[in-house]
Amino acid sequence: MDEFQLKKVLYTTSDFLQIFPLSLSTLDRITVKLIKEGRCPTEMGRYKFKGCRSDLWDPKKLKEFMIKEQLKPKAKYSHDQLEQEKIKKALVISINNNNQHLIGVRK
Repeated sequence: MDEFQLKKVLYTTSDFLQIFPLSLSTLDRITVKLIKEGRCPTEMGRYKFKGCRSDLWDPKKLKEFMIKEQLKPKAKYSHDQLEQEKIKKALVISINNNNQHLIGVRK
């Protein structure tokens, strides 16, 4: 996602899930885990604004978070390994889509 310019800075959850192919339950699980650790969801690119029904997502920030927090640590359990595989696939698909000009225009 670094090599192209997104059409928008922030995306609603439904729009975001179209460009970043993760399930809503995966995003929710990661968000809940972050909050339980006492951290803020803005670290992963999720923003909530008063008067806005949907959360807004920053794809670049979430990509950086996923690589740093979700893929770097070695998974101990099989369900964690499956989660890492889902995230890797989502990153690859979103990068491939970007390279095909499906969601952005090159700089």
